Amino acid sequence: ADGNIGMIGYYHTDDSMFFRVNDQTRVTITAAGNVGVNTTTFAANGTNFKVSDGTISRLALDKTGANARQFEIGNFGTGLNVYDVTADEERLRITSAGNVLVGSTAVQAFPNMDDLQLGDGSGNRGMTISSGTSNYGTIAFGDSTDGSGTDRYEGFVEYYHSDNSMRLGTLHTERLRITSAGDLQRPKSLS
Repeated sequence: ADGNIGMIGYYHTDDSMFFRVNDQTRVTITAAGNVGVNTTTFAANGTNFKVSDGTISRLALDKTGANARQFEIGNFGTGLNVYDVTADEERLRITSAGNVLVGSTAVQAFPNMDDLQLGDGSGNRGMTISSGTSNYGTIAFGDSTDGSGTDRYEGFVEYYHSDNSMRLGTLHTERLRITSAGDLQRPKSLS
């Protein structure tokens, strides 16, 4: 009666391999090289590894030895998260609406300002744009629908490391500069 309770098998009809535990197929490897955990179906878009569960599907990534740490990537139905098991903290969440939350598990931002949220409303938070010493970092505001032209950066804030100036632009043109000395320069005085 327990002949199939635990086994490794091969289906010649579709050239797939399976692993059974407690009379349930737990791992399937298809002829195309797809690996499924608790599933035997794969999307036609080239899925190579799929974990399926009725509550939450998780993929655990363990680093052992020096600097050991465990992370899990999970699908909890209404989003995807990256969980630091070692610290018992969720580090990143992408909601089903496409919101990206860093350091938070709930959208707290105003609805039209909630695509990216850093923090959970407690403690000090920050964001760094790290660019080269002779280069600049930019936050751009665009309304391009085709990914070309100046409408990709109609408004911008730029920091130039070469002269340590901050520049603000509207209508894709620099309108105000704060020099490294703290002086404000407007368009007529810009060089």
